[in-house]
Amino acid sequence: TAANTDTSTGGCPAGRGEDTIKLTGDATLTTPNNTDLQGANGLPVVTSGLSIDGRGHAIKRIPILDSDGGENGFRLLAVAASGNLLLNRVTLTNGTVSGDCDFVSNLFCAGGLYNEGTVTLLDSTVSGNGRLPARPMPLPPDPRDPRSSRCGGIENNGAMNIANSTIYDNIAVAGQPATTGRGGGICNGGTLALFNSTVSGNYAAGAIPDGGGIVNFGTMLLIHSVVSENELFPSSIGGGETGGSGLSVIDGSVTLINSLIANNTVGEGVFFDCGTSIPLRGINASGSLTEGSGSITFQGKNLIGDGSCDATANDQLTGDPLLEPLADNGGPTLTHALRQGSPAIDQIDFIYRQNGKSERGKPLGCEETTDGTAVGIIADQRGVRRPQPVHGKCDIGAYELRQKPGNQNQLERIGE
Repeated sequence: TAANTDTSTGGCPAGRGEDTIKLTGDATLTTPNNTDLQGANGLPVVTSGLSIDGRGHAIKRIPILDSDGGENGFRLLAVAASGNLLLNRVTLTNGTVSGDCDFVSNLFCAGGLYNEGTVTLLDSTVSGNGRLPARPMPLPPDPRDPRSSRCGGIENNGAMNIANSTIYDNIAVAGQPATTGRGGGICNGGTLALFNSTVSGNYAAGAIPDGGGIVNFGTMLLIHSVVSENELFPSSIGGGETGGSGLSVIDGSVTLINSLIANNTVGEGVFFDCGTSIPLRGINASGSLTEGSGSITFQGKNLIGDGSCDATANDQLTGDPLLEPLADNGGPTLTHALRQGSPAIDQIDFIYRQNGKSERGKPLGCEETTDGTAVGIIADQRGVRRPQPVHGKCDIGAYELRQKPGNQNQLERIGE
């Protein structure tokens, strides 16, 4: 509040212009601060310029049971249209949605972070958000539970950049009058770019669930990112088809550049990585189902595990990418390592700026298109240099397999 209003509040000194909050420990929230923007929020709604330097700490909700056994459900953070938020090296966890979020005018109602303004997420983690606040979540969850969250981790209706970050273990389950969980990890209705990031292990359930990892209604760009091990659980209520378990493009457009989408499942292990066409598309202002039209554009070299979204027809790679489970492989966030022999290894040329001489000059990054345009990625999600080995080719996705003989586990980070 002091940062938003530039006035002294609650013992905090007055802010001045864009302010920075540096966490010295985990910020634990037990009660909501407000209901000013799409439901209850644990922290004041961000309405001006603000940076939160997490220093590796978390912002998290602490569940408190009431006399009926229910929990104190609320979202962690919300950003208004006038707000500009930078989150660096922070974890957002255990946020959920209160019952007063408007499920009709708001398609998603995310549990972790809701944005109508501008957000940048760097070297950060969004995990464990969107769970049922009333009790431990049954598996499979009941999509008719009115206390559940339609979007798990992040909802963007503004402008958002996510870099070197991991979105995992978030859950979207439909509540009434909603009919379906959409976007276990990320729900995008605005403009969103995902750089060198991982969306993994998220879950969406309902009558016609979409996007266990990501659901898109806006404009999205995925560059050197991984969408893996996300799941949809369609219920028997209402029937119908589902969108992609990893990425579902219900409306708007998604551009994939050197990214990997694989090992996403529906129900009992049926692979369905990517989807752009289902008969029931969304909910309009009156609560009626509507149709939409989503599109995917491929640039560079991508890998779609099951070949969905016309990957083969667009000359993209398919098949098992040989990913290791999500783990600490160095760097500030969890990643999926590539195993030796993965088809994602050494697929993308690295572009160097020519200085008029025959030797290579300043690096531009991994190639974005076949005409030699570079996307500017010179390191992976952990900060490991691309390519490996030097003067080789870049790997698809957020992880660059280190291929220096005898030194596989040593990280060579940019700036070291």
